[in-house]
Amino acid sequence: MYQVFEQSPAAMCLLRGPEHSLAYYNPAYQALFPGRDMRGQMLAQVQPEAVASGFVALLDQVYQSGEPYVGVEMPLAIDPRDGRPAQLQYFNFTYNAFREEGRITGVTVFAYVVTEQVLSRRAAEQQRQLLYQLYQEAPVPIAVLDGPAWVYQLVNPAYQRVFPGRDLLGRPLLEALPEVADSPMPSILAEVYRTGRAYSSQDMPLNLARHAGAVPEIIYGTFTCQARRNAQGEVDGLVFFATDVTEQVRMRQQVQQSETRFRRLAETSPLVVWEADAAGNTTYLSPNWAQFSYTGTDLGTGWLQAVHPDDQSPMLQTWHAAVRSGQPFQAELRLRVAATGAYRWHLDRAVPVRDEAGQVVQWVGAAIDIHELKHLQHTLLESEQYFRSMADHVPAILWVTDPAGACTYLNRPWYELTGQTEAEALGYGWLDAVHPEDASATAAAFRAANDRQEPFRVVYRLRNTAGHYRWAIDAATPRFDAAGTYAGLVGVVLDVHEQQVAEQALQQLTAQLQATNQQLVRSNVDLDNFVYAASHDLKQPVHNLAGLLDELLRSVQGINPTEEQLLLPLIRQALQQLNGTIDELAALGHAQQASTGPVETVALAEITAEVLRTLAPQVQAARAHITTDFAVCPAVSFPRANLRTVLFNLLSNALKFADPDRPARIYLAVQVADEQPVLVVQDNGLGFDAQKYGHELFHLFRRLHGHTPGSGVGLYLVNRIVQANGGRIEVESQEGQGATFRVWLGRV
Repeated sequence: MYQVFEQSPAAMCLLRGPEHSLAYYNPAYQALFPGRDMRGQMLAQVQPEAVASGFVALLDQVYQSGEPYVGVEMPLAIDPRDGRPAQLQYFNFTYNAFREEGRITGVTVFAYVVTEQVLSRRAAEQQRQLLYQLYQEAPVPIAVLDGPAWVYQLVNPAYQRVFPGRDLLGRPLLEALPEVADSPMPSILAEVYRTGRAYSSQDMPLNLARHAGAVPEIIYGTFTCQARRNAQGEVDGLVFFATDVTEQVRMRQQVQQSETRFRRLAETSPLVVWEADAAGNTTYLSPNWAQFSYTGTDLGTGWLQAVHPDDQSPMLQTWHAAVRSGQPFQAELRLRVAATGAYRWHLDRAVPVRDEAGQVVQWVGAAIDIHELKHLQHTLLESEQYFRSMADHVPAILWVTDPAGACTYLNRPWYELTGQTEAEALGYGWLDAVHPEDASATAAAFRAANDRQEPFRVVYRLRNTAGHYRWAIDAATPRFDAAGTYAGLVGVVLDVHEQQVAEQALQQLTAQLQATNQQLVRSNVDLDNFVYAASHDLKQPVHNLAGLLDELLRSVQGINPTEEQLLLPLIRQALQQLNGTIDELAALGHAQQASTGPVETVALAEITAEVLRTLAPQVQAARAHITTDFAVCPAVSFPRANLRTVLFNLLSNALKFADPDRPARIYLAVQVADEQPVLVVQDNGLGFDAQKYGHELFHLFRRLHGHTPGSGVGLYLVNRIVQANGGRIEVESQEGQGATFRVWLGRV
């Protein structure tokens, strides 16, 4: 056994007593402390670094308790005592109590040097931390999945931005993103974890929710999954590199869809649709091209065989210039119809398609048959004299400018109106005939339209040969030649003097009407104030007269009974008439002040109950039975105070004119007609001849029944309120059969 200890690579020693004297140590232990004679010496004396590092305290603990102690990767800085600095070593060791005859007499030490493993692992860990730091700063999404459960150990910001509303770190993949379970991803990750072989995929669709609780959406990703290995080379995790390419895939799909639509349109269009590459070589011709060729070899420049020989050279020059400059292409050319050999004029146009850098990557063009239009144009342009003759007989002024804005043509009506000569009017001389107050603004508008190559429209005053100015409207549109180059403006001048004068007169009349209306409003306010003041100021004197009359009666009672019986009723009647007149004057003032008021939603049942509470004595006196039906329209939009006034007056009239021979029955409902709420009030009262008196019913102070009190203002007030709110009233009635009022409350 002694030879085994001596040859063991592990450092072993026996320490005796509480002072831990070195009774035995093998060569491996001696090699840790070269040059030190330690046999029989106390550990604290020969290894002071063990005291400072806490090893002696651990030995004391084992010696006293008898419990073993296992140390793992504990550091100890050993002084080599040869001038070199202390050497840091790491140890895995075991301290066990040494017993003799059942009594602890020492401690055995069994230790391995693990410095190389510790430093290697720490270097690997530092490298891993550095790598993780690089992962965190990487602009592409990266995640590290730990263990067979694929727990998110690292989620860099770019990866988290793919799932901005989800908690990933520290959670297993299938717990953090449970919707992944139904995708191919789990089997892919399991295969990489099992085999250690990396896996890459492009544009893989995954149904994922970017936010927790959100509806999953299709996210396209291009990713690489690699195995992560520990120090022993075993797979202990996965590193996931991904790129969210959802937008790119969708854009590519849109491009493909657009390309499909383009092809479909091209194949069904009557135009000849074509495409060319950036160099100008034709790469596609729509099926409609077949009418011009039988060869099928028309791509590249083969299509030239169908172009008229006289048009080939100028057309190619224009085309090559467009390709070099990247500007839109336009040319007129004749194409030979294969079936007849006849040539037909076509307008060919193309525009460049550019990439994100602005470079031309493709040309898309179309040729349209303009043969009939070309012949018509040729016919019209055969004679400039014909055009001028026609223009000179147009009942309007026509004009044309060059690209610089100088007028190059004015027809005869201009010269006849202004008296200018051609030399005076052409160029910019026509502005001399414009009113000085209008000339500057007219010139500015004209030059702006010419500079921007856009339509022009202005109204100004134009001097005639008599020196008088007449209003005219001048309108123009830009014109372009066959090559698409701006050629100037073409316009027309029309006399609008009468219309302009009439419009100005209308504006003045409108202003006068507004002033008159304001004066009328002020007069109405003054009248309302007067009526209110008059009714208020006259009421008190009438009360005073009535009081004085009562006092006079008490003082003269019995003096002349005959005169009392004759005169006193007349005096009382006069006072009552005066008091009634004042009441009617106040009611009239109230009617004049009726207005629409603020519109609000009014519950009909609620406001009807409110009105009936006010009319409770009248309801009881008439033994009235009142039925309501608001099912069709429970509420209406109307000024609340005005609606209450309408209901009060209509219900009050129905009660007031009830037939004394039978209980009153009143039906109140709301119907809908012409998209308007219609208030219906129907009674079984005395009624009246609506055919005879209906047109008088809503006149001020008009009363059809004299046996009941009243001012004759109620229905007038109701009619005024309803009309002010855009409504109307209709009434049906016959004597002895009651009356029905229908009130259209207006579109409010």
